[in-house]
Amino acid sequence: MIQQDHLQVFDLTLKTQSPLFVGSGRKIGKREYIYSPNQGCVKILNMELFFDYMLRHDLVRQFEKFMLSSNSSLLDFWTRDCHLAEDWLEHPKLMGDKPLIQYRLAVTEDVAGYNGTKEIHQFQRDAYGRAYIPGSSLKGALRTAWLVHLLLHETPVSDKKRTLEAFEVNHDYVFPEGSYANKLRSGAAADDILDSIFRGVQVSDSAPIDNDKLILTGRTLISPLSAARVEDFNGDAKDLPLYQECVRPGETIRFRLTLDQSILNRHIHPITKDALLEAIAEFSSFYQDTFLSHFPQGHPVANIPDTPHLILGGGTGFFSKTVGYPYLKDDYAAALKWTQRILQTQHGRHQADISLGVSPHRARYITYAGKRYPAGFCEVNIL
Repeated sequence: MIQQDHLQVFDLTLKTQSPLFVGSGRKIGKREYIYSPNQGCVKILNMELFFDYMLRHDLVRQFEKFMLSSNSSLLDFWTRDCHLAEDWLEHPKLMGDKPLIQYRLAVTEDVAGYNGTKEIHQFQRDAYGRAYIPGSSLKGALRTAWLVHLLLHETPVSDKKRTLEAFEVNHDYVFPEGSYANKLRSGAAADDILDSIFRGVQVSDSAPIDNDKLILTGRTLISPLSAARVEDFNGDAKDLPLYQECVRPGETIRFRLTLDQSILNRHIHPITKDALLEAIAEFSSFYQDTFLSHFPQGHPVANIPDTPHLILGGGTGFFSKTVGYPYLKDDYAAALKWTQRILQTQHGRHQADISLGVSPHRARYITYAGKRYPAGFCEVNIL
């Protein structure tokens, strides 16, 4: 830790305990990469250089014909139609000093039936094409953990008991975050974000993540153990028709965390390094006990180490990013009803959640090295 006047600067590291996906919102089309089954990988093209190569070598007509055909294999086009060797794509001097391939992703046997005909959801990348995690993503996860910690420790006064009815605002269910976070000035409006304690928490973007730490994965929806007891509910595992770039388990990702004591000490519950670690530990235990315990454990589900962790990134589900359950901690049925109502209104297909006893009623898992992992689990260290 470095102390700079009122600023405390820490090195924060995440160690991935399961595959982690932080999406950029960009999808790599099935004709924008090459699937090489012999090499067990997909090769992501630099499309700008690829089109330049087509123009320079008078291959535009052949490429147009390929794009209009039913064949989606860019490898077939390159080797069969252009009569070029696959390895030529990675020649370092093919286009000046740059190869046409930006990077590779390993395709393991866990991605059953992969044939290179699906879009790939790309990991967040910077202007240089390097994978990274935005600081805002980590700060959001820290915010959720801190609020869960605060709610679990707060004892509501008798005339302000947390009920489903008290949760209702304008016929919608909204968590009053401002009543907990926006407390820097006594008497300030709860919706004034200038009074948010999180103004005093700054998180840098992560250091770049090497491409060899990323893998190509699918995603599977798993039903709760109670599915077998609910009539007319299909509890079979469902593989989603998508693939994504994920950081594989066991990798370390580095950030810089800055705590501004001149802001944080003005809150009745200041955020400190120790308070954050305690909040993360309580969040991970609460998540396990209240949500994940409803789903199958043991083989083939991986055994996540029993250490404090955050749940980060895309595909981690509604529970990891909201605080309805801890807010209504003394009335699980009310929390279940609140969550089910929101999900049913927004997405449909959640009618059975009440009968199943958990909402959302499916957890997202990723298969890696023969085991199923809940997505986005990261061990946290602050030094």
